[in-house]
Amino acid sequence: MSTHAGTVEQHRTRTTVLIGLVSTTVLLLRMFVPGPVGLSDQGDGHRLLCQLGLANDVAWNVSQSSFVRFTWVSHVFYGETCGANGTGQPVYSSQLLLDRIATWLTPVLGLPGSLDLRALAVLCCVVAGAAVGWLVHEMRGARFARVVVGVVVTLILADSGIAVYFASPYSEGGAFLGLLLLLPASLRLLHSRRTSLAAIVTVLAIGTFVLASKTQMVTFLPLLLLVLLVRPGQRVTGGQVAGQPRWRTARVRRRAAGSLACLGLVGVVVATLSAEPPRFQELHVYKQVFLTILPGSPDPTGDLQFFGLDPSLARGSGIDINGPGSVVTDPAYAGFTDKVTSAKVVEFYLTHPARTVGLVHQGLDYAATFRLSSYLASYPEASGNPAGTADHRVEVLTEVFTVFKALPLLLLIVWIVGLVRFSVAARRGSCAGLLGLGLTLSIVTQFGAVLLSEGYAEAIKHMIVVDYATALMFPVAIMVWTERRARRSFDRPGTSTTVSTPFVRTELSDLPARDRVLPDTP
Repeated sequence: MSTHAGTVEQHRTRTTVLIGLVSTTVLLLRMFVPGPVGLSDQGDGHRLLCQLGLANDVAWNVSQSSFVRFTWVSHVFYGETCGANGTGQPVYSSQLLLDRIATWLTPVLGLPGSLDLRALAVLCCVVAGAAVGWLVHEMRGARFARVVVGVVVTLILADSGIAVYFASPYSEGGAFLGLLLLLPASLRLLHSRRTSLAAIVTVLAIGTFVLASKTQMVTFLPLLLLVLLVRPGQRVTGGQVAGQPRWRTARVRRRAAGSLACLGLVGVVVATLSAEPPRFQELHVYKQVFLTILPGSPDPTGDLQFFGLDPSLARGSGIDINGPGSVVTDPAYAGFTDKVTSAKVVEFYLTHPARTVGLVHQGLDYAATFRLSSYLASYPEASGNPAGTADHRVEVLTEVFTVFKALPLLLLIVWIVGLVRFSVAARRGSCAGLLGLGLTLSIVTQFGAVLLSEGYAEAIKHMIVVDYATALMFPVAIMVWTERRARRSFDRPGTSTTVSTPFVRTELSDLPARDRVLPDTP
């Protein structure tokens, strides 16, 4: 048995390394051949990278969004020239960790400036390839199924709607990588037959990175809570049954570490929300009222009165906070952020169900669009492409989303079907099913958070995480299917060892021999 286990693990490792290397190579070629691509900065990149003392190496009066500016140089900022929209309020993100590593990598690769986004792209491609390899290593099923999952995930990462973020100053790149890494980390913990402190710490560390990458990413807390609180337990043999004190003590002990990790992640969420600049909070509620609720409202005066605002502010409907005619200088605007809070916005939609339906309908349309606004470019000026040209090298996922764009309601159907199917699989003891359930729940909360924060303002850009996570549902669904086939393909009687979960106790004899040899089995 030990010889067979060693052979299985060797095959698994070779497959992991091969798929990881191929994925990394494909992503690097996709980013740099025939020329480098990325994403231009419309201002969000500056307010993040200035935290590292970096400025774009281009004249102030030259458009930042017309072309990708790869080179960032060291710069000393004073007063309100750094931070949230000229306020000086700091912007925090775990993306800065990747950016810092890229500053060390920049001179190693012989690239100019203190930070070159091409160095960041190399770093992201390597991490992404390693994550793909790790994912296929942790999944259960035949080698062919692992290869299929590796190919699908690589195509998702290589799509023009996703990959360009790897060479951009935005925090979405870190969010994409963190969420991808969370999948194999979660599977490793869920597949463990013994409590593994290292596996819990790994999920905790990656989960912290995900939650802190963007404020809206705190909505992935449900996924983390499910993984850390609902997971396979200790091995139970004939002498240890559910009613015995020894089993009960072991259960309490193995739940303690996961519970503490959950408390830590809740603390991360609280800290992330508390660290959001006050200026951003004002922008959220302003855009919600003046760019989402009032435009097209059948009763603008009534809507403003609901929030305790002067009806005269209705003239600001459809006008950006910094646009000509904005009401921010109107005396009636005083105390706006005290009257309009996130809780008040939620109350508005709860008491106006027809408006909520309209919000969800429009939100589905934005989510199904998938691509960014045309003013963000993908090519540097030296490429010879016209200003604002977008990348179209790889568009497999983009083509899939054209179906959703034609019928946005299909997205909602995919989420509902995912919730049902993953719930059933989790109930039957599927680790991938439990992972898929947490992922789908987080997608729904992410979708709601985007609509309830900034509403329709740049909603296509903000829905990109929803689209990315929705795409990841499909490889997770493949993993659920391969787990089910693996259980049905082998049946060896006489094995008393079981794996106990809060949903079901699964006989290990239901699994193929290759899948009864788990990564952390001594």
